[in-house]
Amino acid sequence: MLGVYVSIAIFVLCINVGKCGYCDQHTIPFQGVTKNYTRFYLNGESFTIICDPGYKVAIPNSKFTCRNGFWKGHFPPCIPNDCATAPPSIEHGRVKSYAGTHLSTVEYECDEHYHPRSDYKVQCSYGIWAGQKPVCLDSRCYTNDLKLKEGLSSLTPNTTFSGERLNVSCDHGYHFKGMEPICVRGSWTEYGASPCKEDDCFTFSLENGSLLEPKEKKVWRWDTFKRERTEVLKKVVGGHQKTPGTVLYVACDHGRQFQGTQSGSTVTCSKGKWTPNPVCQYGLALTKQAE
Repeated sequence: MLGVYVSIAIFVLCINVGKCGYCDQHTIPFQGVTKNYTRFYLNGESFTIICDPGYKVAIPNSKFTCRNGFWKGHFPPCIPNDCATAPPSIEHGRVKSYAGTHLSTVEYECDEHYHPRSDYKVQCSYGIWAGQKPVCLDSRCYTNDLKLKEGLSSLTPNTTFSGERLNVSCDHGYHFKGMEPICVRGSWTEYGASPCKEDDCFTFSLENGSLLEPKEKKVWRWDTFKRERTEVLKKVVGGHQKTPGTVLYVACDHGRQFQGTQSGSTVTCSKGKWTPNPVCQYGLALTKQAE
């Protein structure tokens, strides 16, 4: 505090004398110089350079000297600190190159089968590494992450590299149809349906019976203020394909049964097979006859 009063006193004295050529420390036009308590300096006076945190003295033990109202010395007196430590490390990647000088950036690279998420960067700022580290993401795709995977076999590889298509293997009762999903930087590109399609079922001539299906045309019977639909069945011709989910009726010959009845039980197309397996076996004679 005493130095402040002394500086003010010197300043007042110089003003009164009118020819001292003093220098004001606050007029130094460079960043990083630590201002001390003595603000005003007379001609010929000097002070040793001290720098703010984040800066270092450009020339050790250098001074500023007041000469006829102007500061003389090395310019700039303080320069930003470089980064003395190694840059921060990243997961699934490494530092490729860095200089460590003020405002220089770090170049990172990701491990094989990883890619950077964004343009994050780390920069040396006044001796400290600043910024946001890049994140390396897995570029591979995993079969379990598929949204459309009905019928995929366990033999299908679990891992697919970016830019490659899935090596599809279908379960029994399914077949490949369509396009294989493609892996793009850790995300699947799918095409609206599973690459494995459920097999159709072939019709056949049922021994000791018949397979029946509804006719395409429906017969409507009108009764007094009532309208009823009567479903008429027709015999299925063998050797035709039916899509999954198709339901057929089973009618067994006299003296034989399927699922406990002579007629009326159904089978459904599932994974290329009729379920349950339509077989007409010997059983009790039924009074009902198949139409």
